[in-house]
Amino acid sequence: RKSSFRSTFASSGRYGGHWLGDNAASWDDLRSAVIGAQEFNLFGIPYIGSDICGFNRDATEEMCLRWQQLGAFHTFMRNHNAIRQKPQDPAEWASVAAATKKANLFRYKYLPYLF
Repeated sequence: RKSSFRSTFASSGRYGGHWLGDNAASWDDLRSAVIGAQEFNLFGIPYIGSDICGFNRDATEEMCLRWQQLGAFHTFMRNHNAIRQKPQDPAEWASVAAATKKANLFRYKYLPYLF
């Protein structure tokens, strides 16, 4: 039996997790990730996250840094992008790597409150 991971409908809350879909590396989609996570919590789906730094388009250093910080508050935290996009691993930029480390330390300190 297959379960849907890209759409939400009545009774989707019986599944534990979801992700917000293939977002763009844009400030608008970064803001939408905040709203989307809250909406899915209202749907009864607590395990939620976005593609950190965006899936489509190339992320900038500053946007990726801010998205890593936001990702620390997602219950499902992952950095993921399309094959043909520039690499956006936190190690690509020293500032993003440092911010990611700090965000992850914060995340693990408060992990009991996220779950």
